[in-house]
Amino acid sequence: MPTAPEPNPAGRRERNKSDKQQRIFDAADALFAEHGYAAVTTQQIAERADVAAGTVFRYALSKSELLLMVHNQRYRRALEYAELHLPPAGQVAERLAALLTPIVHFGRLNDENTAAYGQAMLFGSSHEPYRTEALQLMDRLQQRVAEVLATGWALQHAGSPGQPALPAPDAAPAARAIYAVLLFASIQATHTDVSVEHELAGILSQVDVISRGYLHPAPAHNATSASELHDSV
Repeated sequence: MPTAPEPNPAGRRERNKSDKQQRIFDAADALFAEHGYAAVTTQQIAERADVAAGTVFRYALSKSELLLMVHNQRYRRALEYAELHLPPAGQVAERLAALLTPIVHFGRLNDENTAAYGQAMLFGSSHEPYRTEALQLMDRLQQRVAEVLATGWALQHAGSPGQPALPAPDAAPAARAIYAVLLFASIQATHTDVSVEHELAGILSQVDVISRGYLHPAPAHNATSASELHDSV
């Protein structure tokens, strides 16, 4: 009678590794949500995940990277929701509001964790893979903002019959400025009692200024040079 084949050791190791990683993720997620980033220790995470303390650092290099691991997944879900519900057409202000509103609301679910996440994303180690993932999410949001701006430009400056459309300026700088407004306001809100509605209104007001500047650039003109002005005096 033939004997049953031995289970694949490599496959079993991968399943065990995946199981431990999921338990660590779930433990970190629950503890950060329950107690806030500052009050949680890696030892508590290890105990909740039922792994040795040293095992935690095989999956994340630091406590801040554990927060990045957890927050990245939640941030991605908020961004995916925003992308899914982005109106396919409409005013730039309305489309940007639809894109940014879920991100703002997500950030206010836990102010302490949001502030810690922003700090870890901006100033964390370049060797931490979850920080790299966070920066990729930041770039993804900026790309979506740039796409909304570029689409708005194309609609407003399409040209008339017999006249070519105006070439679109690079939307990336305006998108970075909008992201900077979002990031600064989100971190600032974690240290104040401002409501999410007031925070969002302030963000969208600044975003409107930036987007209007992109969509309606100042007309080109021949400025008088300093030397010409000096010679005329």
